Amino acid sequence: VIVLLPGGRGTHTELGIAIGAGKPVILVGDHLDESGRTCAFYLHPKVTRVDTDEEVVTRLGKAREYA
Repeated sequence: VIVLLPGGRGTHTELGIAIGAGKPVILVGDHLDESGRTCAFYLHPKVTRVDTDEEVVTRLGKAREYA
């Protein structure tokens, strides 16, 4: 599952369902709010945090090599 931040309505619901189902998640964008806080979901071991779309493509390419 790929999550683009900032998320809209339902983003955290879908993120929680994906984590609960054991799906890997790629979180794209700044995960810190204006106060420097983050959501606990973003720190889950199944969540990979990246800054750019290019990093997503790289991660997916590497995952495909091992599939």
